[in-house]
This record gives sequence, C-alpha cells and structure tokens, in this order.
Amino acid sequence: MTDSSEWMLDVSKAPIDETTIPSILSRETAMITRTYIEDNPFYPIIYQADGWNRLFENGVPQMNAYIATTAKQTAMVIAESEKEDPVLAEWQYGLGRTIAFTSDSTGAWTGDWARWDEWTNFWQTAVSKLLPSYNETAYDIRHEANGSFVITDPTNKAAFLDIAVVNEFGEELETQIEILSASRARVVVEADPGLVFFRLSDGSGEIFQAGLTVPYSKEYEQNPPNDTLLTQITEKTGGKALSIDEPSEVFREFTVKGSERQSITNWLIFISLLLFFIDITLRRFGWSFMKTTGKSKKVKENKTVVEETNVSQLLKELKRK
Repeated sequence: MTDSSEWMLDVSKAPIDETTIPSILSRETAMITRTYIEDNPFYPIIYQADGWNRLFENGVPQMNAYIATTAKQTAMVIAESEKEDPVLAEWQYGLGRTIAFTSDSTGAWTGDWARWDEWTNFWQTAVSKLLPSYNETAYDIRHEANGSFVITDPTNKAAFLDIAVVNEFGEELETQIEILSASRARVVVEADPGLVFFRLSDGSGEIFQAGLTVPYSKEYEQNPPNDTLLTQITEKTGGKALSIDEPSEVFREFTVKGSERQSITNWLIFISLLLFFIDITLRRFGWSFMKTTGKSKKVKENKTVVEETNVSQLLKELKRK
C-alpha cells in the first residue's frame, strides 16, 4: 500500500525506434501539466472483481480526493474515477500480489468512505488479498453433468493413483478410470443416488478420502408451476385456477361427481327370475317339447309355400284360357 504514484508509472521501457520518441514526450508533457492531486468529490466506478463486489452491493460512497496515476498494463483496475484514473487496483507480482489505493486511510481524502459501514471490511479484504493462499486439499473431485467424476492431481501423477469408490452402505462399486492428462482422470461409477466415498492413494502410504453426493435425476427437480399451461387447461375444461390467497377453495365440496355408484341387485333379481322360469319349463316339458315346437313351425311354413305355388298355377291356366 502506498500513496505515491511512482510504482504506477511504467515509462522505463526503452523506445523501440526513434518514431516513438515524440509520442513519449507528448505523453510525459501531458502528465506533467496535469494536476497531481485530484480534489473534486466523485463516485468511483466499480468493476467486476472477485472478493470486492459484495462490499458495494448497497451502493458506492462518495470520495473527495485521490492521487492521479496510471495503471500498469498487467494491473486489474477495480475502481476508477470519472477521469479514468485508477483508485483501487491489484495485480500479480512474481509469486505475490500487490494492491494500490490512491486515496488515503485517515478520512481526509476518502470522505464518505471513512464513514462507510463496509470501511472495516474493505481493509480486511485488501489485507486478505495480500496474504498467501494454501491448498490444503490434496485432490480435487468434481461431479460432471454426464454422471462421471473428474479427479485433479496437482502433482501431475493422476495415472499412478489408486482409486476406490464405495457407497453409503460400505459396498465397493465398480469403476472405469480414464486418464485425461497428467493431472486429470475421469472415473465412471455406476452408483445410485446418494452418498459415495472416494479413497485415493498415490503409493506413498498416504490415503485421501472424500465424500460426494450423487443427485437424483432431473425429473425430481422442483420447478416453478407452469401458469400458462394451467390457465389453458382450466379454460378448455371449464375449471378454475386456485389462488394462494384462497386456501379454503382446496377443500370445497364438488358439485359435479366424477363417478357414481349403481347397485346391480335389481339386474341380478331379474336374471335369476328369468332363469327360474326357464328351469321350470324344461323340467315340466323337457327338451322334446322344444324340438316338436320347432318342427311344427317348419311344417306350417312348408304348407303355406305349397298352397301358394298351387294358387299361382291356377291363375296362370285361367289367363291362358
């Protein structure tokens, strides 16, 4: 952290050829003639940056003054003034990180920033950005969209890993291992939804264990209701879309019944009476009665046919005479 602008000016590079000298001189002249301290209240412009944006969710406070500087080419500007001067910037320098804040920390230049609710968190974030970060996890295991697991080995020895997977009941699962690169391996496991546990070993005697969750399929996801489809269904069927404001409508009595019960007792009585009379008739007259009745009907039909044929012959003879 510093209030000077010397580290921000990057004019130490030698010109590539003589044609660049006029542009360098003109740039230096413009910088010299510029006001060194910008003392004009303004609201800094905030850009997307990991770890900083959550501080400005409720707005950006006003700042009174800052030192006019120029950002290096590799720097990431987080906040700048209306004149496009960096107010807050960070960049990587070797193995470490550097942060520049061109205003002050006493409140004389920062203005409303010193009275800001996130002022303490602002400096805590700045300090945490400068601290080294350590990766305590030996391996990174991620569940891919296709159901497989991708294991990342920071030591680039993924091909030598001994990988075993068990389910939540302690049963070892069958795995298919595919080496993607020196540091990445894909593991395909036939596992049911639930917990699965990985056991990784690189042969040095140390064992790394991790548990992951296999989610259910997308058909079990709780999606918001399709109001458009519900409206179309109610319009075509003559129904009504219930509202959350009227919960009592859910338990209302139905005026139209979807189905009704009908007793078949009367039909059974009718069929039983019909069978009863048929049984009495058969017992009284037997099957021969039914046969003779059928024959008599056939004889009568034959006689009428013969009589009709005789009459027709007589009429033909009379016509001839």
